[in-house]
Amino acid sequence: MHIISNALAKIYELVEGSFSCVIMVSGLGLLGFRDSHGIKPLVYGERQNADGSIDYMLASESVVLNKLDFRNIRDIEPGKL
Repeated sequence: MHIISNALAKIYELVEGSFSCVIMVSGLGLLGFRDSHGIKPLVYGERQNADGSIDYMLASESVVLNKLDFRNIRDIEPGKL
């Protein structure tokens, strides 16, 4: 995780403007982060399957979570991973 946080710190130094990103990292899973100004939204949700397992999702709008039966947990705060 240290390598990812270092890379993310460099991204925040170099990139200007608004962004929200979602990436899949082998061994860690799904990661999302958004610009430090919070211009672009990024929301986190989950849903429980019939077998008891949990699916997680990151999306730019909560309406996407709702459409796919995910419960909106929270917004990813500006500048956060």
